Amino acid sequence: MIVEYSLSNLLDFRLADKAPFLGDVSERILPGKIKEAGLNIVRGEVLGAPLIAEASAAVELELVDVVEAGDHDIFLGGG
Repeated sequence: MIVEYSLSNLLDFRLADKAPFLGDVSERILPGKIKEAGLNIVRGEVLGAPLIAEASAAVELELVDVVEAGDHDIFLGGG
């Protein structure tokens, strides 16, 4: 699957208890982890990126570059 967007979901303190689970568990290991956390996905209006409906704010950007950083990739986006 080729991803052509980068996104960030900003959660407020009401959802702080969800952050460790969302950050530690990979969607590759647990498909549907957002639903498992009791949250919902909506599609962004511009690029159709999957965003967390309960997030205080979300940003979807066109993917510009991917930088390898050890065992992670850093996705760089721009608009």
